[in-house]
Amino acid sequence: MKSIIEESSSIATAVEKAWHRAGMPAEFTIKIFQIPQKNFFGFTKISAKIGIFFTENTVPEKPIRQKTKETQRDQRNIQQPTLEVSGSATTESPEDDTNNNSEWTEELCDLAKNWLYGALKKMDKGNITIALKPQRHILKIQFSENLIEAPAEQERRFFGNLSHLMLSALRGQSQLPLRNLQVSMRKLKK
Repeated sequence: MKSIIEESSSIATAVEKAWHRAGMPAEFTIKIFQIPQKNFFGFTKISAKIGIFFTENTVPEKPIRQKTKETQRDQRNIQQPTLEVSGSATTESPEDDTNNNSEWTEELCDLAKNWLYGALKKMDKGNITIALKPQRHILKIQFSENLIEAPAEQERRFFGNLSHLMLSALRGQSQLPLRNLQVSMRKLKK
């Protein structure tokens, strides 16, 4: 029987390190020599100390290597179809930024319009009409009347906050990240 003593900040990591150093035996026994202690800030003051006892060569190495190669082949076969499906079904792809998430679709415009009408009702401004003009990644929104009576700077901040709220709500409703999409809001010029 062989043994290895290992120290670490926690018992679990000490056991894992010792088990790997021992060659990952199938059968082993663990003895805890010292329980870790942490100081006021959560840093390890005293390390955990364990011993692992095992018999050498309980599992031959060749079948393990062959098994892991077969497992890797099986995993590649399982992952390939899911990658193909996810590539065609979802609109998110790190290499391609010209996907549906970077343009205002008709569905997203409808969601935006419905959300805005709901927000206007809650603000007691349900009589205001909205004109939406999607242009690639920018959605231009024009209101028939002023939403607030304030200086230009405060109005700009208000529209910026309203745009942010709308995009956050649309992300939740559509379950899409909606990257690179922007909203421009202003009062319709007469």
